[in-house]
Amino acid sequence: MVAGQFAKLLKIACGHEQTHVSSSQLDLGTLAQWLSDNPSTLALAERARSANTARQVLDESGNDPALIRLVCGRAALVARQLAPETETKVLLAGYGGEVLYFG
Repeated sequence: MVAGQFAKLLKIACGHEQTHVSSSQLDLGTLAQWLSDNPSTLALAERARSANTARQVLDESGNDPALIRLVCGRAALVARQLAPETETKVLLAGYGGEVLYFG
């Protein structure tokens, strides 16, 4: 299982194996491109381009389910590539401790 808050899962989705702030950079430009490629998230692409943090994108989206599925799905894909013989589940914890996604 991969579990984390939105910013950490976004780093994993971008292919970073190390998510500590000193070891990997958050790429909101990559997120904006992914959002632009999907009609259900196109409206969020500009928010990602102008945001300062991943949390800001999530908060301003109102915890948009399509955004959450996109990032969690990509994080699961990267995790499966890193550990292909392991069953992969992703849990997205909200910033208030709630579960926003599990699958």
